Amino acid sequence: MAAYGLRNHEVFHLDLSELPVLKVLNTTKTKEHLVFPLFGNWVEEWNLKKAIIPPINLDRPNKKIGQAVTQAFSRENTGFVPYALRDAYAIRAAVLGIDSAIAAKWMGHSLAVHQKDYQKYLDKEAHLKIWENNGKT
Repeated sequence: MAAYGLRNHEVFHLDLSELPVLKVLNTTKTKEHLVFPLFGNWVEEWNLKKAIIPPINLDRPNKKIGQAVTQAFSRENTGFVPYALRDAYAIRAAVLGIDSAIAAKWMGHSLAVHQKDYQKYLDKEAHLKIWENNGKT
């Protein structure tokens, strides 16, 4: 979820055959789309090619699957909610200079949704990194 900015339920609806690129299957909220890791080296560093997806009951709505993931994070006392990983992915994309339209597509939503829901997480530090990486001459 951290490397790919996935929604809670998307973890259970993936085609992993072309790693490091993931394909979220059409059984999700936003249908089939490709997702690229940010950062790419996390796939090897975290050994994601050998990641084990927990076996869960998929015979229920994606919202219920997502709630089960949130409950698991709470049980494990992670200190954050799963969607914080998705928010961080959007921030990384901006800091890395990935066009918002591309980041939105990778995250499976429209540019309007991306700008409305994720630009609010760009704090001063993120803006400085974006400027240093992409705008400073």
